[in-house]
Amino acid sequence: MLKRLDKAVSERLLLPLEKENRWGRGPWCDEPDVYMWTRRFLCAVVRDMNLGHYRGYVRINAGIPRVEIENNIEVHGGVTWVGRKPSDLMVVEEQPGIWVGFDCAHYCDRIPNMPDLPTTENVTYHYRNLFYVAKETDAMADQLEELERLYGLPDG
Repeated sequence: MLKRLDKAVSERLLLPLEKENRWGRGPWCDEPDVYMWTRRFLCAVVRDMNLGHYRGYVRINAGIPRVEIENNIEVHGGVTWVGRKPSDLMVVEEQPGIWVGFDCAHYCDRIPNMPDLPTTENVTYHYRNLFYVAKETDAMADQLEELERLYGLPDG
């Protein structure tokens, strides 16, 4: 269990060959499966171990109504998780707070465990790599910090 993060931490849950055998060769083979960092909130990018795509999460303090989070946070594909610690964050110990998350398994997302879909003139599929998902997670954390300020919630 990770207890405290002073800098970014990454971890591989599968070896590159295991990923290639599971999902085929792709950029996901050389990326970590878990990447976490702290700012005011704990931020995490975690790979879905079934389909192979990434999910981004931020742990916040309780106090912002769920509807405000769902309606005011702009992130890739929209907010898809608000609640207790998700099960795919097994490397993080349970702590007070609410987890807000999104995933990269939407229309036009290239999902490692899904067959390649044909690209057309109007539709192109993109694999959302670690850099992209970490950037989206950071942007989501910025927005959540602003919502906390609007609700007058204490820092940390």
